[in-house]
Amino acid sequence: MALNYKWNWGVFFETIPSGDVTYLTWILHGLGWTVSISLCAWVIALALGSIVGTLRTVPHRGIAMIGHAWVEFFRNVPILLQLAAMVGIGDDEISGGAGSDVMTGGA
Repeated sequence: MALNYKWNWGVFFETIPSGDVTYLTWILHGLGWTVSISLCAWVIALALGSIVGTLRTVPHRGIAMIGHAWVEFFRNVPILLQLAAMVGIGDDEISGGAGSDVMTGGA
């Protein structure tokens, strides 16, 4: 059973309805943002992880407990709960306080 589908690759070179740019430009722009945000997140995670990891090895008991508490908190709180909290917090800052509408389905 052979599929004789003809791919329409030319759609990437068509202009968007507003006529500014092509769909390929949109895709490349989105790819650029995705890569840049991923790299920024990686740098932040590396820096924060290095700091917290170093805190856990410090001889001072109080500072070491801060590092241990940080790690244990993120190990023991379920990832879905962490994501829900981050989406709820981030949405309020981005949308100007409409986060409760998003989380409750508009109620």
